[in-house]
Amino acid sequence: MVVWIDAWQQQCCGDSFSVGDDVLWDCRKPDTKWLSTVLGDREAQAVAYAEEHHDGGSTYRLAGTILEIDALYCTYDVDPRTRVATPVPGSGIKQGLISVTGQEPDRAHASLSGYLVAVDTPSSR
Repeated sequence: MVVWIDAWQQQCCGDSFSVGDDVLWDCRKPDTKWLSTVLGDREAQAVAYAEEHHDGGSTYRLAGTILEIDALYCTYDVDPRTRVATPVPGSGIKQGLISVTGQEPDRAHASLSGYLVAVDTPSSR
């Protein structure tokens, strides 16, 4: 099962985690529209949940063991009138990680957007 974690949530309130760790996360439905823009429809549809630190509609408690972690970077365009940043379609770049602290740096031409975490759960066996 794949879980999305927003970079800002991890930076704000997240505990560090690593491949092999057991986790108990509060989750909600992921924003597959945003993920589709960056990753494409196929990969976005594989994301089952989004981890939630701020009680923003948590609907599910997920328990399992972390199998794999990918940091997701993308580029953003900023509308000069509204100053709203939107992701550039298809700009997602994944980088495999062993652990996450929330302090992972941006890349030269892409910002850290979040983490795709594969979790082995009793229901996924």
